[in-house]
Amino acid sequence: MTNFFTYIFLCFIQIINIHEFYVSATKVDYSKENSSIQCVSRVFLDDLEKSFSFDDYIFSVNKNGKQKFDSLLKKYLNKNFSLILNDEKLKLSFIGTEIDNDLAIIYFEFSIKKKIDSIVIKNSILMDKISTQKNIIHFSYDSFKRSYLLSKKNPYVIVNNFKN
Repeated sequence: MTNFFTYIFLCFIQIINIHEFYVSATKVDYSKENSSIQCVSRVFLDDLEKSFSFDDYIFSVNKNGKQKFDSLLKKYLNKNFSLILNDEKLKLSFIGTEIDNDLAIIYFEFSIKKKIDSIVIKNSILMDKISTQKNIIHFSYDSFKRSYLLSKKNPYVIVNNFKN
């Protein structure tokens, strides 16, 4: 149900084309059959383009190409999104992106070899450029499901009690 409201909220912002709120949403789902944690992030494309721009260089996916965008995004994700599973930092595997109107949909995953006792999810995407950025995490592990709101002041969440 939370995913539905997040989706409606993001669509509402797109429709009215007002960009006063800075928010991203990321699904973080445990996949037992793939022994991985699969992630899908939805981030406003113009905010990502701004974060990749430099003082004398304006970055645009249309102008600079999706391959360059994916390359920059992979480096950016490795710096700003991480999972620590049972006190061990996991390696992020970038899968790719889709562009849907003004949203970048980003796919990535983390391979896991152990049962999850505790997990730290850090998502500081865009917080280095936008002080009011909020990042919503929708986390699911078996039947456990929770949503978390992260901010520049608190860019991570620790989950270690997987009871509903």
